[in-house]
Amino acid sequence: VLVIINTGEATTTSRTVTLTLSATDASSIYMMISNEPAFSGASWENSSTTKSWLLAGENGIKTVYAKFKDASNNTSGVVSDSISLDFAAVALEPKLEPEVLGVKIVLTQLEQIQLEATTVYNYNKFVALNDITRELYISTRKNGQQDLVDQDKYALAYYIHNGAPTTEKLGAGERAGVLSSYLSAFGKLPKTEIEWQDVIKIGNGRWPSEKNSAAETKAKLSFKKIYGREAKMANVNNNAAVTVMAYGLRPSQRNLNSEKAAILSFKYFMKRAPTTAPDWDIVRAIAYSGAKR
Repeated sequence: VLVIINTGEATTTSRTVTLTLSATDASSIYMMISNEPAFSGASWENSSTTKSWLLAGENGIKTVYAKFKDASNNTSGVVSDSISLDFAAVALEPKLEPEVLGVKIVLTQLEQIQLEATTVYNYNKFVALNDITRELYISTRKNGQQDLVDQDKYALAYYIHNGAPTTEKLGAGERAGVLSSYLSAFGKLPKTEIEWQDVIKIGNGRWPSEKNSAAETKAKLSFKKIYGREAKMANVNNNAAVTVMAYGLRPSQRNLNSEKAAILSFKYFMKRAPTTAPDWDIVRAIAYSGAKR
């Protein structure tokens, strides 16, 4: 078994690399990839010969680990490959336009999100919180009900208090709400750089990379209560409604009149007012997905 980063190149200037993967045993049908030797937060997925992968952390030698498993749960040994990351650090500003040899480079939204997640994940000291953000931070940690190391706490506090440029339109309360939606969808708070990317994607109205079939199944049941029928996932509006209900995607532009109407619809069909993070995700789906009864 083996894993090779960028066809064996010694260095890379991009966090996004291509993995070449191989299991000598043809019966190996699953693989697990991680930036950590303990495979923290990693999960089994169907084997493939190539995979796009995001390196974590700051510049330096980066190692990617892989292992394989067959249908009988026989697991291979761990293999790894390393590459030197020389990623040009960019100060986080609202437009995120780094310069390379004096030429401004306009980043895509996804590249901006990757940079922001790196900054949040690597923040290494506790920020001074005001009264509002302190309450939100404490509530988020309490609701998460999981063991958090100091680095996790710093990241949570930094994100709630300072936010990220691509979602600067969100206030502290809404950023805490994004974390609540993430917690509701995945049953955990973000603890890795890739998980922080998903948090920021949700805040930008983008589909998260990680999926949770249980959350999507629950969202389909909520869809049926609201719309009186099964969701047709091939329909873009139905798909959007289920995804917003499952993961809490925020709209790029808010429409308060649409949200007011959506709250009335929620109350009518659910026979109660929205109070929880999943409730408000349903309200957003009604207001912005375009799905119809």
